[in-house]
Amino acid sequence: MIALTANREQDEPWRIKRLKAVAQDCTGRVLALHDYEGTISVNWSAPPMIDDLASVAKAWALQGEWSINHYVCGVEIAMDCDGANPFAQIKMGAGDD
Repeated sequence: MIALTANREQDEPWRIKRLKAVAQDCTGRVLALHDYEGTISVNWSAPPMIDDLASVAKAWALQGEWSINHYVCGVEIAMDCDGANPFAQIKMGAGDD
């Protein structure tokens, strides 16, 4: 299951609704999606393939948004926008403290 979070999700529940729509088009490599002011952050379990990136970009564009930040296990790999890493607290594996 893909974890879905959003900035102001309590005040703006439509953010989670659109993340659910994007999640339907994601591969099994996606661990989490986060929406912050129209930028989606995607946390991958392994480096994404070009087709994976394209499917997320297309699904996000269908929601009227274009900015995407990508992470692998919480480590940034490609950024459209500066900002705080929503996945910074994710542990990389056993013994990584």
